[in-house]
Amino acid sequence: MTTKSLGLALAAAVAGFLLVGVAVTAVTGRWVEFSVFLGLPAGLVAGALLGAAAYVGVESPSPQRNAVAGGFVAFALGFLLALLILAGVFRVGVTTALGVAIVLGLAVALVDVRRRRTG
Repeated sequence: MTTKSLGLALAAAVAGFLLVGVAVTAVTGRWVEFSVFLGLPAGLVAGALLGAAAYVGVESPSPQRNAVAGGFVAFALGFLLALLILAGVFRVGVTTALGVAIVLGLAVALVDVRRRRTG
């Protein structure tokens, strides 16, 4: 257990919490008055599961598990960094910040996966 693997798992957990929590809150907002009370627990469960999966994958000796976990952690780090910069520094809208952060996270994950394949 290293500080690096714990930090990467924490980043994955936070990204999972944000993505699932916001998605569930937004989708159920039409039918449920206080939809945030559905989004928060769903986000917490997703964050805990994704953080644990990322930690197990990063610490795994299996190259396949390590590659999958590395791609997800790369997505999480790209997503969180873009979200913090767009929403915190540039003060763009939440929808725009989330959309661009998801796209940038996917791009970072794709670059990481290609880098791992080519060596």
